[in-house]
Parts: sequence; structure tokens; C-alpha cells
Amino acid sequence: MLEITIVFSYIIHKMLDVYIIAGLLVLNAIIGYTQEEKASKAVELLKKSLQINSKVLRDGKWTTVKARYLVPGDIIRIRAGDFLPADVELLNGEEMEIDQSTLTGVSLPVSKKTGNKVYSGSIVRKGECNAKVIATGKRTYYGKATELVSVAKPKLHMEEVTAKIVNYLLLIFVVLLGVMFHFSYIRREDPLNVPLSPWC
Repeated sequence: MLEITIVFSYIIHKMLDVYIIAGLLVLNAIIGYTQEEKASKAVELLKKSLQINSKVLRDGKWTTVKARYLVPGDIIRIRAGDFLPADVELLNGEEMEIDQSTLTGVSLPVSKKTGNKVYSGSIVRKGECNAKVIATGKRTYYGKATELVSVAKPKLHMEEVTAKIVNYLLLIFVVLLGVMFHFSYIRREDPLNVPLSPWC
């Protein structure tokens, strides 16, 4: 709407309006860019602090590696408190209690035993055992669900509210513009010379 106002103001030679609105747009763009940069840096720092490590069996030895380096077929050790970075199949060990609330929305943990699959994004609440990695990244159950959501692009409630507000403002703008031209016609005045702002 501001861009339309600039064009309209330029057409009717209200250059002061053009300069003021353009200045506000530039200032808004600078502030927006600065805030986005700060937010991006904060997210990067958060990602670094939240890097997940896994204990994996490779070459007959247990070593700790970053979760993003896991591949299907790896044998990992999971225990209470661990966040699962990949889909796994439980091998030998205790019966596990798994919190799958991020996937199912059910807050109560479920019991899992040898041979059961546990999905990425779950949290181990009780027990300890070895598990075989069966899927990582976008191929996990959680990754596929996330990809479906991103493809679907659901409209946020805030976006709907914003769209309604913009539509109402546009309607008000058009109505007021129509009223202005109507009264200008009745009073036999040139509509292009009608002041559009208090500083004119």
C-alpha cells in the first residue's frame, strides 16, 4: 500500500509525501535487515550449543561422534535422557520407555522392546540398550513428516489475520479515495490539488 501511495503521490506531484514515505520504507528495510541478521546469528549459536553426540560402535570400538555423521547400519548405544537423532531398531538390552510426544502428541511414554522401531525426535525416559540405525535425515519418520508440512505450506493464523487487516485497510483507502473524488466533483475542484496529508 505504501508503494502505491508513493506512485499516486508522484502522479499528483506531492513530492514531500513521496520523500517521507520512501524514507520510512528505507528505514523499515534497514531495521528489518538488522533484526534478521541478529536473529540468524542467535539461531546459529543455538544450533552449535545444541549439537547432539551419539556413542557409536565402529571398528569394534565405542566412539562418540556427532549425530549428523550417523549412517544406516551404525550400532549406537542409547540410554535414559538421550534424544534420538535417527530412526533406530532396538537390539539387545533392557525394555525401554520412550517419549514420542513430539511425533504423536501423547505425553505418556510407551514401552519398547527388542525388535521394535523408535523414531527420530523421541526421548528415552527409561532403560539402556543398543540400537541399529535404520534411517537418518530426511528419510526418518520425523523428516518425512516435516517435509510434508513444508510442502503443504499451511497458512498460519497470524498470516490470515494480517491478510484480513490489509484487505480492510485497502478497502478503507479505496472508499476514502472515492469519497474525496466525489466531493471534489460536487465542489468543482481539481481532485489532484486536494491535500492528502496534514503537512501539505
